[in-house]
Amino acid sequence: MVSCLLWLDLIAQEAKYYRKCLAGLYNRKRVASCPTSAESDSPAIHGLVLAELLSYIQDIRANTSVTAVFKMAYLVKQYSARLTQYGYSCDTRLNSTLLCDRLLFHFPDIMQARQDGRDIYLQ
Repeated sequence: MVSCLLWLDLIAQEAKYYRKCLAGLYNRKRVASCPTSAESDSPAIHGLVLAELLSYIQDIRANTSVTAVFKMAYLVKQYSARLTQYGYSCDTRLNSTLLCDRLLFHFPDIMQARQDGRDIYLQ
């Protein structure tokens, strides 16, 4: 009863959150809406999708005679689309820099990242 009256009083006063508090509230909601690793086995799913993406890159590089160039935005879309096919859905956007670093880790000598404006290309 007291909390209900306090809530109505805050609405009547047109109370507002501080920016940091509101951002914290939104962040807690976003984290709560993402499935936990126990629910969806997310580390295994991410590893499987990364392996499929690495296999795709190796196939393209092996079947072309010229140097293959991959746009990072395209690879991120492929990665997230494959995650949704496995049933992993999260409201957060994938970090393309971390994905780029993970891909370059597996191809240290033969691939490098090149930035052209806001786009990143792997070649």
